[in-house]
Amino acid sequence: RRVSQQIAKLWELVEGHARTVGMDEMPAMDIYVYGTQDQARAATGRSEFATHYGYALGSKAYLAMDNSLTGLAAHETLHILQNSLAGVEAQNRNYCLNEGASEWYATAVELRAGTMSGKMKQRAASLRGEYGSAVRGDIAADDITPNDVVSYEGFFRVAESDPSGLYDLCTVAFWLLMETGGGEPAYWQYLADSKAHGWKSAFERNFGYSWEDFIARFERFRDSGYVEMFTEEEK
Repeated sequence: RRVSQQIAKLWELVEGHARTVGMDEMPAMDIYVYGTQDQARAATGRSEFATHYGYALGSKAYLAMDNSLTGLAAHETLHILQNSLAGVEAQNRNYCLNEGASEWYATAVELRAGTMSGKMKQRAASLRGEYGSAVRGDIAADDITPNDVVSYEGFFRVAESDPSGLYDLCTVAFWLLMETGGGEPAYWQYLADSKAHGWKSAFERNFGYSWEDFIARFERFRDSGYVEMFTEEEK
């Protein structure tokens, strides 16, 4: 019941945007639900379940529900929608944006009180705390940018040591993009354009600046303590 409620709520939130890019109904999908991470790992053979509670592959999603994570079904279902529009390959080429969007929408699905902005500020606050000064391998977490974890391989190399902090980083980056780059309509058009034009070209076409410009903007945002999204000229 919890899974079906999250999926229904997610579609309610995104249906209008999805229809504008030709997705008139929820695509066919298979959702497999397990009680524990161990059961999910044994059934799927996916090593990701050692540190993660959900995994989407094409039109299928696998969920381990033995956790307190909210919005897990919505998160993985959003991945299926992304894959349907943009293709798995394009999504794997900007994995941080992919994960940040799924976390952002999962938060929206589970929002019961407060605002999305308030929830995102909470996640930004966690990046200013212990996570920011921790070290992952040979790099301080506060030195990691979305560009360092843009690929599937780069993302999981960092996520193996601390997935929760990395998800905060990518979610805050997606929040910045929503506030400064055209919002949800631009994001859904970006997904639709990624398959034909490649993700970097689709990014610039729809958000109004290049990926490199976005990384520079993100660094300014981080340097401000995740407070100032716009330059003085833009204000």
